[in-house]
Amino acid sequence: MAAASPTSSNRQALGHHHGSCLPHERDALLAFKQGITSDPSGRLASWDEGKEQDCCKWRGIRCSNQTNRVIAIQLRNTPPDGDLKRHPAWETALAGQISPSLISLQHLERLDLSENDISGPAGRVPEFLGLLKNLRYLNLSGMTFTGEVPPQLGNLSKLHYLDLSRPNLFAPVLLGTSLYSTDISWLSNLPLHYIDMSSVDLSRIVDWAHVVNMVPSLNVLRLSECSLASANESIQHVNLTGLEELSLFGNNFDHPVASCWFWNLTSLQYLLLAATFLHGQMPYALGGMASLKELDLSNSVGSIDIMTANMSSLCSLENLDLHCSYLSGDVLQLLPQCFPNKLKELHLGGNKFTGMLPDWIGQQWSSLQILELYSNGFTGHVRFDIGMLNNLHTLQLYENQFTGPLPSEIGMLNNLVVLNLSDNIFTGPLPSEIGMLINLLTLDLSNNRFTGSVPSNIGMLSNLTYMDLSNNSLSGIITREHFDGLERLKTINLSKNILRIVVDPEWFPPFKLQRATFASCQMGPLFPAWLRLQTDIDNLDVSNTSIFDSLPDWFVTTFYNATEVYMSNNGINGTLPKNLENMTSLNILYLDSNKLTGQIPQLPINLYSLDISRNYFSGPLPQKIGDMHLLESLDISGNNLYGQIPQSLSNLTYLGSLNLSHNDLTGRIPSGGQLDTLYAQNPLMYDGNIGLCGYPLQKNCNGSGEPKHSDLKRDGQDSKVLTLSFGLGLGYVVGLWTVFCVMLFKRSWRLAYFQLFDKAYDKFFVFLSCYMGEMDKNDSETLGH
Repeated sequence: MAAASPTSSNRQALGHHHGSCLPHERDALLAFKQGITSDPSGRLASWDEGKEQDCCKWRGIRCSNQTNRVIAIQLRNTPPDGDLKRHPAWETALAGQISPSLISLQHLERLDLSENDISGPAGRVPEFLGLLKNLRYLNLSGMTFTGEVPPQLGNLSKLHYLDLSRPNLFAPVLLGTSLYSTDISWLSNLPLHYIDMSSVDLSRIVDWAHVVNMVPSLNVLRLSECSLASANESIQHVNLTGLEELSLFGNNFDHPVASCWFWNLTSLQYLLLAATFLHGQMPYALGGMASLKELDLSNSVGSIDIMTANMSSLCSLENLDLHCSYLSGDVLQLLPQCFPNKLKELHLGGNKFTGMLPDWIGQQWSSLQILELYSNGFTGHVRFDIGMLNNLHTLQLYENQFTGPLPSEIGMLNNLVVLNLSDNIFTGPLPSEIGMLINLLTLDLSNNRFTGSVPSNIGMLSNLTYMDLSNNSLSGIITREHFDGLERLKTINLSKNILRIVVDPEWFPPFKLQRATFASCQMGPLFPAWLRLQTDIDNLDVSNTSIFDSLPDWFVTTFYNATEVYMSNNGINGTLPKNLENMTSLNILYLDSNKLTGQIPQLPINLYSLDISRNYFSGPLPQKIGDMHLLESLDISGNNLYGQIPQSLSNLTYLGSLNLSHNDLTGRIPSGGQLDTLYAQNPLMYDGNIGLCGYPLQKNCNGSGEPKHSDLKRDGQDSKVLTLSFGLGLGYVVGLWTVFCVMLFKRSWRLAYFQLFDKAYDKFFVFLSCYMGEMDKNDSETLGH
């Protein structure tokens, strides 16, 4: 993007210096250092007159070669390796106050204190900075200022560059603070080329466009996220003929996009209007902005009618971003078709666009580096000429309706880093040419209809970190050849295919996985030994993988840091590890539908969801089950558990789903907490435990906390009635059908049958009446006691 050019004096400041700095300026710098209370990275370590008298040699200081005056202080907080993700700015920031001693540096031309945690009195931007009359460059961005921007900055009559923006690098510090301005008219007094006041609250300023229009020298204007109310001011004569960048994203311009004042600025190269709530038809004047390199209308929830945009003549356009803007239509036909085309980035994801990839994509878009069409309604095939996009490094077509086979020319995209074609209707085999994409980091072909085997040369993608081939119809055997070159792989998902994974038990995988999903692949019958080395696993899914083995003794130590483990629908046998509770990071554990036996050990304390249903566990429930205060879902149904339900279960205040059915649990059901409401959601949660009593069941408990004898008897009788009725009914149907087939062909049998049926009918009802009468008698005797 555009930026202010350094002045001649700035270039001089960066040059070599001869002589020594003036004593009073050295004292001013030392006074500034005294105001600094924290210097984690030691940027001011050289500011020590005991070690070096010449302050011009101190780090961050530049002096004039002619006068030895200090002309630049450059203390921008930059991490040693420049990586703000690994080293947030606040970790290395200077902290303290900006000393008024800087007023002594009257020849100062450049002051850069950006990304530090220092401020003036009461946390404000110091007013005394307005006294530095020779200042041309002032960068106070990303700092922790609060209060009003001082209008005294309008006295800096030589200022070319002003940056007061507040990015999110200090998010923990900035929370609850606000830098604002109620009057920016002082800007019109300055010969500014660059203004960035992003995230400064300008909500009380209604004439901001008129003010900046009085700064004709402007090249860059950034007023993003300033709470500006509108951009539709009426300006008779626009003076900003040299403006190259206008950034207004994140303001609430709830008015027609065509009414904005800036559409006639033909000098604009960068126009950033994301998340501005603009709406309506695009102005025809857009077609006259021939210098435009970047247009960003993303996240514009105001329903802009992009189909009225005249973009075919924007031959300088390099970046078009319309993602997540609720737009519709065949937008690809509107794009510039100039030759040569300069388009490098096309972000159209998250809309309702339709149409097919144009047949000129390979020729017209040869400069394209990013193509994002995800989450739309695009259809048709991906053509072979996509292989002509030699510069492409990101291709995201997921969540569309693309069909047909994937062309082998996809392997010609040598610079491709991200390939995501998931959630489409692609068919046919995976091209083996995918193995030629040696720079690929992300490969996602999930949720399609690919068939055939997985090419073994996929194992040559040594830079791959993410691979998802799940939910296709892929078949065949996966061997170590598919894995041996995947040294950087962190995530793999092969689930819901027809794959069999066959590797030697002694195989040492070259990767350290964090997420491994093999659900419905065939991995058994033994528990995969190669998983023993995957100690970085966070999420493991080996559900329905034909494992008929016990859990290995290294299970807990290997998956100690896992948060989610899924092993349902296998034949896993034996007992659960006694040290299972050591997996304190575990949130989800699914072991249902296996053949596990023994008692349930103490469980990990931080579980959210536990399903060990349909196994052969026996013994009582762990008494400390109520200590798992984060538990939201618990299913232990279909086991052989006995004893009472621990009262501590009522302590689980987050519990939203509970199933204890079909065990041998006895005694009074605990009350309190979620237990009082869950039964209404699942009336079968206690089913099949004949020994349970008390609310919410219609079965009273005696003084010993057991079901009353009459309730047990009645339950048993009800069960007998159901069993008898079912058996008689089933026998009747089968017998009737058999006899019917015989009688169909023998008349004599038919006559004999009906005579026999009359006798059997009488005997059956006599028997049933006697049986029911006996039970009623027993009930009467029981109630009499």
